[in-house]
Amino acid sequence: VALAKGPVPNGGPATTTGGRWGFSTKSLAPPGLDSVSAPICRNPPVRRTSHHLFFKLNDFRDLLAKFLETEGRLDPAVRNSVKAWLEAGLLDWCISRDGPYFGFPIPGHEGKYFYVWLDAPIGYIASTEKLVGRERALADYWGQSAPSRIVHFIGKDIVYFHALFWPAVLHAAGLKLPDRIQVHGMLTLGGEKLSKSRGRLVTAREYLDAGLDPESLRWYYAANLSAAPNDLPLTREELKNRVNAELVKTLGNFVSRALRPLEKDFGGRIVEPADDAPSREFWAKVIELSSEIRQAFEAIELRDAVQKLVQIGFEANRYLQDRAPWSKRKAGDAEGAHRDLSLCANVAWVIGTWISPILPRAGERLEQMLGGPAFDPAKIAAGAGFPLPPGTAIGPVSHIATPVSDEALEKVWPSQPEPAAVERVEQKGDFAPPKGGGAGA
Repeated sequence: VALAKGPVPNGGPATTTGGRWGFSTKSLAPPGLDSVSAPICRNPPVRRTSHHLFFKLNDFRDLLAKFLETEGRLDPAVRNSVKAWLEAGLLDWCISRDGPYFGFPIPGHEGKYFYVWLDAPIGYIASTEKLVGRERALADYWGQSAPSRIVHFIGKDIVYFHALFWPAVLHAAGLKLPDRIQVHGMLTLGGEKLSKSRGRLVTAREYLDAGLDPESLRWYYAANLSAAPNDLPLTREELKNRVNAELVKTLGNFVSRALRPLEKDFGGRIVEPADDAPSREFWAKVIELSSEIRQAFEAIELRDAVQKLVQIGFEANRYLQDRAPWSKRKAGDAEGAHRDLSLCANVAWVIGTWISPILPRAGERLEQMLGGPAFDPAKIAAGAGFPLPPGTAIGPVSHIATPVSDEALEKVWPSQPEPAAVERVEQKGDFAPPKGGGAGA
């Protein structure tokens, strides 16, 4: 039963919110459905006898136990929840559904369809095959000895399928198991989960029609996401403050202040960067923070990566303000000003390298502005030299981000209540598995 109205066994009576019925995440067996009804047609369930196909999940118990214990495969909070399901016992998994159903027909079983959570993850393999061809999909990515690293990014409501069902299916098929299952929490609005039926939803079209940049939302998500399965409150004020203070005023402002004088006063050409002690110390700090950003990305701690990137912006703005190349030029030290700005252009290249995975459009614009080598993290290391060689010509300078206005936000969230600031608490559980690992709901 996907949606039912009435007293829910083991879950208390159903409740209403704004005239709409609440939901239970539990899997209900037929004896527990006598007092519920469908919320739309209001008809009670009808008992029927049907034959189905099952996957013997418990046969893979030892495999799954070993899979879960592998370090780095799951966040500790997620791993503990999955282990609890494993220890409670795994029932055979029903992988068929009666028609009419939106899945794929099962050959040799008329009127039966594969359960969507059996065939949906197989789409990961099909997508890889579509991209690189069948031979490479197996040899380079999904074969047991493939050199790939497979990471699934999922919401916490589908952990059960990805951490138990899917690894068992892959092993049975002789394929590679995922190296990491990265679980994120739910996006909330006004302190509640997004819900179309409850009217708590902002659509992509509404967001775009309000004149808001998709990359503003990407920045907000990255600035709040960690490797833990914490929920992420979507709030007007924090979205505006994060984008305007960090992305526009700190990073974007530095890029403009560094590149526009190069374009206007020095023909848009890079020269050998400044090499005095303060400049060397500044560049070393950028390299140090870049190493920490790389580590944060690899650990999927996006929040930490964003914080370190913004710190580069703070250091860069401080250096630019202290060096004041505009004053040097007016005082007759054009060469010194040119070298300071060239160092800042190299720092802008570093910023572009780390911002590109989060904001691909901003990264593309910045790469075009700098007119030099493509962004490459491997070039940001102690002793690697500067990424922009002398003589590099920068292109037309533009903004990498636009501010978020109250007027645009008002079109999307005209009267939504604002919860408190984003909580930094570790949330455990609440992964809503099908009861006992059986058929699911």
